[in-house]
Amino acid sequence: MQRAGGAVQLMEQTSRQVVLPSSGTSVRIARTELTSFLRDCGVRDAVVEDAVAILSELVTNAVRHASRAPDATLRVEWELQSTRIKLQVTDVGKGPRRPVHDSGAVGGRGLSIVAALADSWRLERAERGTTVTAFIAVS
Repeated sequence: MQRAGGAVQLMEQTSRQVVLPSSGTSVRIARTELTSFLRDCGVRDAVVEDAVAILSELVTNAVRHASRAPDATLRVEWELQSTRIKLQVTDVGKGPRRPVHDSGAVGGRGLSIVAALADSWRLERAERGTTVTAFIAVS
């Protein structure tokens, strides 16, 4: 990746998709894979940290709300575009609720964190699962 006037000039592979089990270990795997991918592409550390935090929350939510079947999986994708990073997680489940939480609760802030760090995000429910997509600027 090379910077050209504030935008990112893409080189070689610009996207990745991994299918992971719907389990807590998938959060660590997704973080590690995304970190390596973005650093290899030359993305600034501050952007890498925010992107990894967003993906961590998305995968955590997917694991918490997806199917509990032993063979349940998550599809985790990211794409480095010219000015932003697209992060997407798809699970089979009912999907997270919009962020409404008790200020004293231990959990329930995942999508609030995503909303604070991402430039935009969306949640799409379909018959076969839920997809959450977030975008973060690279510059």
